Amino acid sequence: MRLGTSVVVGALGVGAAALVRRLWTRTSTQADGATTRERWLVVTVALPQEEAAPDGRLPEPLAELGDRIEVEVRPAPGDKGTEIAARYRDPKEEHAGLASRVEGESPRQQLRSALRRSKQLLEVGEVLRVSPAPHGERSATPGGALQELVTEVGRKEGRL
Repeated sequence: MRLGTSVVVGALGVGAAALVRRLWTRTSTQADGATTRERWLVVTVALPQEEAAPDGRLPEPLAELGDRIEVEVRPAPGDKGTEIAARYRDPKEEHAGLASRVEGESPRQQLRSALRRSKQLLEVGEVLRVSPAPHGERSATPGGALQELVTEVGRKEGRL
């Protein structure tokens, strides 16, 4: 009976992941009838649109990505600041293998990091860093090593 429960829980986890991916990926229909899948990453900045992108200039972290990305700057819902949305012009460019994700070299991670740094620059005036780590050194256990790896990758990609 225990094996049956773990199979059901595993199937539910896979189903939930598929649902999240489907909701996260917006489908649109082009004028010629072709369907495209758009992968926008969005941050909300607590500034008016004129200050978030004065004269259409992007914050430096996003500007560094140049023509590889498409950026939309629009008012946030409920008059809560400005949304900055970005995606790669070529959808194939954002996909990378597991090894590049773990090493923090995934193009999607680079875009997430650029958005996070842009938000910090606009709202605070600098990119904030925690150094030294507030938790101190972890022991060299397998769990500690895994936690250090996850923390290091998280620093590169961050949360949106």
